[in-house]
Amino acid sequence: MKEWFKISCLLCVFGFVREIRPSEPYVTEFILGPWRNITEQQLVQDVYPVGTYSNLVQLVFVFLITDFLRYKPLIITIGAAGVIIWSMLIWTTSLLSLQILEFFYGTYMAAEVAYYTYIYAKVDKKYYPRVTSHTRAAMFGGKLISGITSQLMINLELMDYKQLNYITLTTQIIAMLWAFGLPKVDKSLYFHREANAIESTPEARRTSQLQVETQIAWNGAVDAVLTALAAMTALAAGYLHNDRVRPRVSLLVLSLLSALEGGSILICCWTHDIYWSYVGFVIFGALYGFTITVASAEVARNLQEESFGLVFGINTLLALVFQSLLTVIVVSETGFELAPVGQYTVYAFYFIAVAIIYLISVLTEHLWNRRYEKDQLKTINLE
Repeated sequence: MKEWFKISCLLCVFGFVREIRPSEPYVTEFILGPWRNITEQQLVQDVYPVGTYSNLVQLVFVFLITDFLRYKPLIITIGAAGVIIWSMLIWTTSLLSLQILEFFYGTYMAAEVAYYTYIYAKVDKKYYPRVTSHTRAAMFGGKLISGITSQLMINLELMDYKQLNYITLTTQIIAMLWAFGLPKVDKSLYFHREANAIESTPEARRTSQLQVETQIAWNGAVDAVLTALAAMTALAAGYLHNDRVRPRVSLLVLSLLSALEGGSILICCWTHDIYWSYVGFVIFGALYGFTITVASAEVARNLQEESFGLVFGINTLLALVFQSLLTVIVVSETGFELAPVGQYTVYAFYFIAVAIIYLISVLTEHLWNRRYEKDQLKTINLE
């Protein structure tokens, strides 16, 4: 077995196992269920934003130390944070504990930079599209198993929302232990919904929860379909997108896909039929699997230096800055405090705006190059 492929497989196992989190499609229903005394308004305004802000702040430190620590310790940290998160989900009940948990969720997400960039520090550049597609497909494969598992457990009434967390905790422990066996990187470049408050009685919470189950009965199955398609499109991107594809073509592809992603979110927002929402959600996931693979491989391939943690960390930081701004503007009490449909409408047009930016950059480059070529031709003729 070739060394690059062996390393890719080792990292893929970690990503695959880590993504087996069958409790995640139903985490909101679990938190709002009879196991806690939390309202939906508290969850949306006081809990979830903590994870976003925590991710943003911690990412600054992560991308500064990823290269210094040589990737592997942060991959181990991902697993350890996962163990903490799902342990707290199972064995704590207070609002404060949920906020502390969201802090660790920020760690869990911020440290992903190390997972995505570790492989680039270990293999030759010519393999970047393939290893990118492998690692992305492995993560989508884990999500596929996760979605199927959660749907079966809920539909067959083998587990409730809380019990699904035990499976997730187990996979996070396995992922953490597996991370210890990853090869070390020997060198680094620079270093050695607005909600109506519900009554807090157990009966009221249980009633609110039967209402919810009717609406989200197929979350797990849809998640499985989405991740299966995303895995296939990620793999396809790794082989369709290669060194012969010009950067301008890549930007045109990203522009088209971003516009389609925005349109698929609008399908989810502007329909009153949950099944059409599912369709839009699945389309978005499939397109995103292709888009993120192309974008990651393109960035890695064009890096002149080998400080992948720093570069990808900065990219992720900028993305999180925009995400945090959107959270403040769209979700928080100091902003517009939009309902979920309004929030996702904003996100849809965000993707469409990104598509326009990509398109403008391609057109600008094209016009600039044409002008440059004309000037060069005039110079040659004068000579």
